[in-house]
Amino acid sequence: MGSKDLEYEKTLKAGETLFREGDKGDEMYLIKRGKIGIAKEVEGGEKTLAILEDGAFFLEMAIIENKSRSASAIAKENAELVIVNKEAFLNKVNENPFIKYVIITLIHRLRETNDMWMYQGISNAKARLIRFIRYKAEESDEGSGVNIDSKIPLNYE
Repeated sequence: MGSKDLEYEKTLKAGETLFREGDKGDEMYLIKRGKIGIAKEVEGGEKTLAILEDGAFFLEMAIIENKSRSASAIAKENAELVIVNKEAFLNKVNENPFIKYVIITLIHRLRETNDMWMYQGISNAKARLIRFIRYKAEESDEGSGVNIDSKIPLNYE
């Protein structure tokens, strides 16, 4: 695949990890065939948020916002994916400023909803606060001035 190609295809076997939460998001995916589980780390464990099937697309947030992936993706069964190149996709989106504005606004709203859900899923108040501080520290490329060791476990008791 050349760097300017809009899309190409990839096959995954059942149980194969496509990407992990926190990885750089530089592609968007469309499920041509199969099932992909979307999971998030919560209180030291993994919680399945969704099972996506034929025709579903995902990772649009990461490529538009230039942020890391907010969840992990694992093939629940053999799957065929169409992978959309970030650069080529953004070039298409940037051709129409109104469409770009609508997409960015929708993704911002969805990210806020995801963030609220993530903190609701953590029952311990101290763990919720620590997770929030870590999230904010990792959120910005410039950093927040808070130095957080990424090896600190999220299951604070």
